[in-house]
Amino acid sequence: MTRQNIQTTIMRLVSMAKSIPESELIEQVTRALESVDTTERKVKPEYVIKRTLKRLEESGSVHKISTDDAPDIISLTGAGNGKLHRANVTHSASVQPTEWDGKWRMVILDFESEDKKARDAVRYMLKKANFLCLKQSIWITPHPLNGFVSEMKYHMKLTSEVLFVVAESLDTEVDAEVREYFGIEVV
Repeated sequence: MTRQNIQTTIMRLVSMAKSIPESELIEQVTRALESVDTTERKVKPEYVIKRTLKRLEESGSVHKISTDDAPDIISLTGAGNGKLHRANVTHSASVQPTEWDGKWRMVILDFESEDKKARDAVRYMLKKANFLCLKQSIWITPHPLNGFVSEMKYHMKLTSEVLFVVAESLDTEVDAEVREYFGIEVV
């Protein structure tokens, strides 16, 4: 399991619990690691988890509350919530396509030239969600990913830069190209 996956696992568990004792979190992440990663490691999972937790705390993703008379409590910060959301959005398994309903979903991008970083981030997420790039600023999918696009716009604070369109038909040549890409047969 990679460092990113361990970070995401930690943030998901903390997010579900709102706040959790550090010892309980380490125990749960250890079990999750053991069920996924069967390779024999030189370093104990507890050490890897504590080191990852420290990195998350240093980056401002989690907050650790320490008191003398109670166990340390871990909670997710606003930055951690954003990081977790980005991990969920960009992780290809988090976007589950369904059967085609005969409609095309298009995302049209309209960024100012100085917004290159935001534009590239949106393009990256659309690519990870299996959208096809028709033109530099037009992306298409047959899957109902309206919620995905809305979440992306909300978390990236985009308003007029991203337009979402649902269409029932396309130009004949484009239709053939897009159907071939997504493996949709003409009926």
